[in-house]
Amino acid sequence: GGSGLPPDLADIVLRRLPSLADRARFASACRHWRHVATQYSPSPPGLPPALPWLNFHDGSFRSLPDGEPQSFPLGEDTLCGSSSGCGGTSHRHFLKNPLLGTTRWLPGHCREPVDLNPDGSRRPVSTSTRFFISKVIVCSGDLIAATVNYHITGPCAVVCCRPGTSSWSAGQRDGRWYKDMALYKGKLYTVADDGSLFAHEVTEDTGNGEGEQVINDCYRPEQGCTPHMTLKVFEADLEMRRWVEVRSLGDQVLFVSPYSSKAVSSDECGYLRGNQIYFIDDSFTVWRLWPSSKPRTSGVYDMSSGTMRSISLGGLVINDQAKGSWFFP
Repeated sequence: GGSGLPPDLADIVLRRLPSLADRARFASACRHWRHVATQYSPSPPGLPPALPWLNFHDGSFRSLPDGEPQSFPLGEDTLCGSSSGCGGTSHRHFLKNPLLGTTRWLPGHCREPVDLNPDGSRRPVSTSTRFFISKVIVCSGDLIAATVNYHITGPCAVVCCRPGTSSWSAGQRDGRWYKDMALYKGKLYTVADDGSLFAHEVTEDTGNGEGEQVINDCYRPEQGCTPHMTLKVFEADLEMRRWVEVRSLGDQVLFVSPYSSKAVSSDECGYLRGNQIYFIDDSFTVWRLWPSSKPRTSGVYDMSSGTMRSISLGGLVINDQAKGSWFFP
């Protein structure tokens, strides 16, 4: 056992484990190591972020950097999506902790979007089980927010609930397709498919108005695209209400995929080189932005050199047509 290892040395070992699976094995080795690991629970201040997994949406995952296979026993007809472990089957939705196996059940009903009558009054709101969750975020306390589609190809809405309630709140029908959502300084921010940024108040009743548009779309594809692919990064300047192009990420590493993206500091994790973008995108958006070429749908883009390489997970190389997204357990 590891009982002979001083706690300060065990702490150093834990900090040098980039994989969440390895951290779980560390905690299960003996009660002394488990005590060290629990010092960082439930949130891990001071502990470098664990590297993400690639989620192939069929219950299989591959972890960075070693490519070790991971899987969740989710059951038949169950899909694991978004970045937070949301699963759903037969209109039952839940959040599942991949390490502890604990489950928080979410409402299987969602109020339909709010439609307005010609005179500005609201039409009666109905409830439906036909909705699709794109991304889930646990906000302060036990308030949970999500982006949902009421038809698999239809526009999105931002809705909220608390575990144990019978239904998600009603969003407003505004005709937008949100590609991602993040929580920042108490507000939810969504990015639409045209690059516009919207701010939403975090309340259980999100039917009181649409999100405030804080930044207009920023990028239009240039004519005469070439087969060479260049990724551009923009940062939201909320005070000036505009996107500002970023030429360098510094020590940051971006993991980008539909409905699931995150920035990680290479100085904190120590296993990645900064100023790089790990991307995977099997959506139709990439073909629309580069209509005259066949761009890569996955890879690692180096902002310093403008070069691209394949994503390597140990001995496994992710091919260009891989269908998946990043998962942050």
